[in-house]
Amino acid sequence: MDNIEVRKRLKSSGLRVTPQRIAVLSTLVESNAHPDADQIVKSVRQQYSNIAIGTIYHILDNLVQKGIIKKVQTEQNVVRYDAIVEPHIHLYSGEENRIEDYFDEELFDLIQDYLQKKEIKGFEVNDIRIKFLGEFTKERK
Repeated sequence: MDNIEVRKRLKSSGLRVTPQRIAVLSTLVESNAHPDADQIVKSVRQQYSNIAIGTIYHILDNLVQKGIIKKVQTEQNVVRYDAIVEPHIHLYSGEENRIEDYFDEELFDLIQDYLQKKEIKGFEVNDIRIKFLGEFTKERK
């Protein structure tokens, strides 16, 4: 996603397009490593050295609220961020502290089909998040 797409994403969500928001969202879009807030701060500060940490956290919160990005929580309870909001699976290795995206439309279709047929009494599903825990093999690396 280029700078124009980042701007469109911000604008279509109702957020003002600012250099700081562009920098934070661009950092997330360019990273496929699901960075945590500290990694995002470090990256954004390379471009905007005087930006306050609180500003970056505020931007991240706004982006999550607007559905532009999602929070991903690791098994060590570290919050990381993901710019891909389409349904996908996270492959997580705690040993390497590594998260990778895995796309399987068929699996999500099966789950949604199941949920349409079988209602969970007294509960409304708003989002489906799937995380596979394991170890990455040499073939995947």
